[in-house]
Amino acid sequence: MTTPPPNRPRPGGPPSARPAPGAPPTSGGGLNVNINPVKLLRQHMWLLMASVVLGGFLGIVTHFVLLRFAPAWTSEATFEFTGLMTSSEQQKSGVGSANQAEMEMFMATQTQKMLSRPILFAAVQDSRVKTDASSWSKQFIINGTYDPEEALIDLKEIVSARPIRDTNFGRLAVTTSDPVASAVICQAITRAYMNQVRTQYTVDSQDILEVLTQTLNAIQEERRLLEDQMDRIWTEADLPSLNPNTTFQQYTIDRLTTDLAQTRQDLEKLREQYDTYQSQLNNPGGVTFPEIVRQIVDEGPVVRGFKLQIAGLKAQLRTAADNLGQNHREVHRLEKQIAGVEAEREAQRQALMMETFNGLIENTQLEIASLEAAETDMVTQREKATVELADIERLKEQYDALEQDKDQLAVREQEVSAQLQDQRALKDRDAAQRVQVYAQALEPKEPSFPIIFVIVPVVTILVVMLVAGIVVLRELLEQRIRSASDAVLIPRLRVLSMIPDVSEDPAGVKAIETAIRDQPLGVVSESLRELRNTINKRMAARGHKTLLVATGMPDSGGTSIIANLAASFAAIEKRVLIIDSNFRRPRIHELMDVPNAPGLTDVLTGTVSLKDAIKPTNIAGVEVLASGSTDVTGYERLTTDAMSRTLEEASEQFDIVLVDSPPAIVSSDAINLANRCDAAVLVVRAYHEKRGLIARVCRNLDESNSELLGVVINAVRSSAGGYFKRNFQVAHDYNNPTATKGDKPAKKRKSKPPKGKKKDKAEREPEEVGAGHE
Repeated sequence: MTTPPPNRPRPGGPPSARPAPGAPPTSGGGLNVNINPVKLLRQHMWLLMASVVLGGFLGIVTHFVLLRFAPAWTSEATFEFTGLMTSSEQQKSGVGSANQAEMEMFMATQTQKMLSRPILFAAVQDSRVKTDASSWSKQFIINGTYDPEEALIDLKEIVSARPIRDTNFGRLAVTTSDPVASAVICQAITRAYMNQVRTQYTVDSQDILEVLTQTLNAIQEERRLLEDQMDRIWTEADLPSLNPNTTFQQYTIDRLTTDLAQTRQDLEKLREQYDTYQSQLNNPGGVTFPEIVRQIVDEGPVVRGFKLQIAGLKAQLRTAADNLGQNHREVHRLEKQIAGVEAEREAQRQALMMETFNGLIENTQLEIASLEAAETDMVTQREKATVELADIERLKEQYDALEQDKDQLAVREQEVSAQLQDQRALKDRDAAQRVQVYAQALEPKEPSFPIIFVIVPVVTILVVMLVAGIVVLRELLEQRIRSASDAVLIPRLRVLSMIPDVSEDPAGVKAIETAIRDQPLGVVSESLRELRNTINKRMAARGHKTLLVATGMPDSGGTSIIANLAASFAAIEKRVLIIDSNFRRPRIHELMDVPNAPGLTDVLTGTVSLKDAIKPTNIAGVEVLASGSTDVTGYERLTTDAMSRTLEEASEQFDIVLVDSPPAIVSSDAINLANRCDAAVLVVRAYHEKRGLIARVCRNLDESNSELLGVVINAVRSSAGGYFKRNFQVAHDYNNPTATKGDKPAKKRKSKPPKGKKKDKAEREPEEVGAGHE
């Protein structure tokens, strides 16, 4: 009973690099194509040049065929459009007035009128069309009768009219297979159109005259009504002829304004005086009488009587004092009488001042009331005068507005009268028409179709585009692996190396199987050494020793790659064992010139030991374990523990073990072996395998226990304008300097290798970097 091989660690890639469970497989098929246009152009340059020559020839042939069986002759008439002429001065200068938008609309309208049914129907009924353009009109004669309706239908298809951009011209064109018929029909349409223009112009002119006459009468009637209204305002309103500023109302307003200002000023002073009297009257410390009150009371008869009485008593007092002495009783009596009179005088004085003060306040109140009444009256009178003045000014403004309207109507009347006179003068003049024939239709000298300078380039472009489309379509549908750029379209796939086809090697390699042995300095050998270095570096870094070299399809070159890798590894002092596990078509023993039995089948069945089955070769350091004796059970034994033990034992004895297997498309042996080897490499033959197959095989290998190092593209041929071939030659000349020594051209090539080498590296780097992306 066999047990499944143990899962070996895979340091080469994290688990995330594998597709998720249940994820759809990536086949690399479809139209996922990286097209390099420069490369494609170089590769098919001669085909495209041939298509240009073929297109030019077909264009010339097409031109003469069309000229013989489907020519087109176009006759054209040119019309000049002008602005509307509304004055005799414009008629003399020949320039009408019209803005750009109106002119463009007028030209578009007139060109459409040229194509209208009435114009075209009149043209097909023209007698000259029936006679001079018989080559065209005869097709519409049915049972000896000319059918204008059928002719009209066809005429609509062959006639065109349009304005000429950025000019005041329009073009009418008729295209037929006969140059004479084109000219005759175009002339007939021109005559019909110009007759319609003249008729329409006459009708339009009469309409304009009627409109202008009606407008003039309306203006005159409106002017008369304005004059009547102005007379009524002047008469009924008794409107003065002088300026409103000189009217009685304005004088009254000015006078009242001055008086009102003075009254308000006096009123303000009285109110201030009244407030002062009130504050003196109501003084908390006693009434404070104004000086004028004191003066009035002191100069009154009462106070003066008291003053005279006191003066007389004082005179008696002095006499008594002089005669009787100061202490006499009579003196004392007089003194008391004088004091009593003075007290009475002061009491009377205070009463009189209070009475006088109250009277002054009352008079002040009366004056304030009088002035307030006067102010109110003046305000009323001024407002009345203002209203009357406003009415006068309004009537004057209305009168002035009517007078201004009358003046404008007078100007308008003059303008309309002038237009009416000009229109009457222009009515019968043809030059006043806005459309004139600038160039009559003539018989064309050259056909409008075909034009050789148009047909030949167009046909050439179509042929080139057709060929280019076929090339691009073929490129899009191409699914074969041809170079690293095709391989990198497969996700997570790394390209290890590209091995040139032996026919591309300037060293003249006879067979790929012995390239390193026969031509060690050839380009193929150098490519194989680069592959060896890459594999050796990766396997050494991960501790791998067993390497499965698998192929997708037969004849991919896996066995040849193994033979050369073995020799290359041996050259760096590695002990190499080649195991031929291709029991269906073993070839290793033939390439290494050793017997086929005993071999792997014998070791797996236990007939012989591994040591006895291994055979040395004529290459030092390389030994072979051939496929062995024919055994129908040999295929099944590749999946047993015996195979795992054999690989482990071989790994202990050799530095590297190379395992050859049958193509993956033929059997599952390669996948079974991948589960027991440390690493795997897939060999793909250029222009042989398709991306879908390679993607499927790579996915199966990636899901095995071995680490898929990458893909080797074998038998790559030069393309893209000889790019690979030039690089191959440069590499060969650099590695074989003695081969070209003494040859003059060889010296040139000798001076160019560094430049070529740099170019080779620069141009190959994008492919190698892209190919190495996982």
